Amino acid sequence: MSTLNVDTLQDKAGAFEHARLVQIVKTSLSTKSTGTTAVVADTTPMLITEGDQYMTLEITPTHADNILYVSANIPMFGSGNATDIAHSLFNTDIHSTNALATTDFYLANHSNACGTAHLTYDCLASDANGTSATTFRMRAGGVAGTYTICGYANSAQYSTGSRCTMYVMEVRA
Repeated sequence: MSTLNVDTLQDKAGAFEHARLVQIVKTSLSTKSTGTTAVVADTTPMLITEGDQYMTLEITPTHADNILYVSANIPMFGSGNATDIAHSLFNTDIHSTNALATTDFYLANHSNACGTAHLTYDCLASDANGTSATTFRMRAGGVAGTYTICGYANSAQYSTGSRCTMYVMEVRA
């Protein structure tokens, strides 16, 4: 995990202004991982018990009125019959079971299809536990079959694997 703290910014004219970006925390995953925990394909939000968890990221906001921006990029691969794939962000401080944001890929019954998912979410820090530590989670899976993240079939992609990333930025309100 990395943290960037900024106190002041300077514009082209040399004037200083108080920074709006308070902090950034980041995590990444470049190791091929697979999962087989199914995701239900229905009209309800993805639940925290569906799919497999691949990334977590904790942040401790500095002020309850600040805004948290969450972003995740996930290179993925469906093998076998894992063709209807979902990726979701969760934070149990905001909602105990339901996903905050979900992407859904229908890979048209291709047994070896791939793509990249991008998830974004924003909220007030007060919604996510105020100034106490709060954790965002990225879970993913297919309706059936094996889901692969950061790799292709039985091997890592490009020798070390594609990189999944997740960031949380705290911005002064």
